[in-house]
Amino acid sequence: MAALASAGANAQEQWPTKLVRVLVGSAAGSSVDTPVRAVCARLSDRFGVPFVVDNKVGAAGTIAAMEAVRAPADGYTLLIGTNGELVNGYFLWRNSGRTFPYDPVKDFKPVALVQRGAGLLVVRPGLGVRTLAELITKAKAEPGKLTIGAGGVGSTVHLVAELFNREANIETLIVQFRGSPATLMALRSGEIDMMFATPFEIADFVQRKEAVALAVSHNARISMFPEVPTFAELGLPNVINLPFVSFCVRSGTPDHVVRLLNKAVIEEIAGGPGKPPLLLPGREAPALSPEELGAFISDERRRWGNIITQAGIQT
Repeated sequence: MAALASAGANAQEQWPTKLVRVLVGSAAGSSVDTPVRAVCARLSDRFGVPFVVDNKVGAAGTIAAMEAVRAPADGYTLLIGTNGELVNGYFLWRNSGRTFPYDPVKDFKPVALVQRGAGLLVVRPGLGVRTLAELITKAKAEPGKLTIGAGGVGSTVHLVAELFNREANIETLIVQFRGSPATLMALRSGEIDMMFATPFEIADFVQRKEAVALAVSHNARISMFPEVPTFAELGLPNVINLPFVSFCVRSGTPDHVVRLLNKAVIEEIAGGPGKPPLLLPGREAPALSPEELGAFISDERRRWGNIITQAGIQT
């Protein structure tokens, strides 16, 4: 019996023994792809096998997710799951009367968090407001006149803009752009009045006084903008947006693979002697277990599902 137990343990320790494919639903060099590649480089060194990023761009991540669904549940095909693949997509499709091509809950198991972000509500300097209270007062005095930019229908910035309108009891016009860079340029030129942006992408604009940061959509202040209060501090505790990037596997993948990958990702992101942490400024990566990560994603699905459904957003 002891020999059998030892043989079983040795068999479990053999993963990975060959190339691991990592499916990413966004383009190379994107805010999702870049940190994933950094983690995969360290995983390759750690395990002695290649962890190869394969960008399958299109349909808001569903192309990558469907390829992962069709792969064996053996830990050699990983999906990088974000809000799009695991949370928002299902509800956006349902609102448009379409059947989502996979089940985000049943088909995938979350393994490890790569990063979790925060957003800042920023306004153009010429709008003449310096606080969230001033912005809300102005919006209520001119319903439907102020504009807020969003980088695509159903994107996290679109959804948090809808959430802000609802929680502040205001009406702003949400203007769609193709991604954050175009939205930032529209803010800079005065084409729009405000937007939600990541700390990393908006920092230079704020420093050059081309944007004014009013509030952070996080449950705590962030180190890049310690002077900017959270929405909760300003009376809007429900305006929280935590866009995430995570490693996922097919449901049915052996538990020892899930545990081993979770431990490896956490340790490689944290860094150590000669290896700096892998977090971008303005991001966080709490060391969550697979169960804790799954609970976080379930909470996000419930919260954003309600918002998408009530607002009738569809793609």
